[in-house]
Amino acid sequence: MQIMQSPPARSDTRLRRPNSWRTAFFLALSLACAKRIDFGPTGEVRSAEELLRLVDLADSQVTSVKGEARLRLSSPSRSGTLNLFAAVGEPDNLHLEALNFFGKPQSILVSSRMRFELLDGEAGKYFRGPATQENLSRFMPVAVPVPELISMLLGRAPRIFASSASLTLDASSRSYILRLSGNGVEQTLWVDPASHRVIRSEVRGPKGYELSFDDFMDAASTQYPRKSTLVVPSADTRLELKYRDLEVNARLDSSLFELPPPPGMAIIELDEAGNSRSQRFDPGERTHARFGHLSGAIEERR
Repeated sequence: MQIMQSPPARSDTRLRRPNSWRTAFFLALSLACAKRIDFGPTGEVRSAEELLRLVDLADSQVTSVKGEARLRLSSPSRSGTLNLFAAVGEPDNLHLEALNFFGKPQSILVSSRMRFELLDGEAGKYFRGPATQENLSRFMPVAVPVPELISMLLGRAPRIFASSASLTLDASSRSYILRLSGNGVEQTLWVDPASHRVIRSEVRGPKGYELSFDDFMDAASTQYPRKSTLVVPSADTRLELKYRDLEVNARLDSSLFELPPPPGMAIIELDEAGNSRSQRFDPGERTHARFGHLSGAIEERR
């Protein structure tokens, strides 16, 4: 008697084939789910104009911030860290304090209604004048126009004056990419599809810079970044601001944006370019308080 058997290899192949297709199907499905982009309640945006409108709407939900932060500076002339108190409010209210180890102010900068005041006790001087970026550079390591600085501190990416705009969807970064151009300057914005908050901005041109926002928290029907990083390639400078204590849409007392000169301190009036118009001495009792402007208060790394 002869017993006929089916070839075992062929039988195994037929049994395995459905399993291999099933494995491939589930693998493809899992990869597709991993790359899914959350577009939020508005769904996918198809035009640059509509996305810019939604970005403006998200930005408008945050009108003021107040809190303490840690500032890290890296530049050719100085690198280190600094404790900072910031209070910022629309439309042009700015209050910055450089704090010492014990949380006491070393220097104070105030800007409101296009006026600038800086108390620099380390030099024993009080500066005031128009709120221009040249005057602001006496406090900041890089010169940034006041409206742009306020926008950055409110978690917004300042935009160039653009004559054209285009929109694409980047699956790798899971974000919208907006490309703006105008007057020989180009700007690229990475926008979160769900919150419509800008997470990164790059400006290419004579005064180019890179700005990124991270560590977002839910706040005021939107999200606010607790960490901001500004990189200025032309100056080889990097600034990183990270809040440790933060209040969004806080009520800011008007006194925060008033800085009268201390009795006995030298007052220097500045013009738009940061030059001294005159220098006079405020009569009264001399103050022994010691302050220091931001660049002098930085704790240098050894």
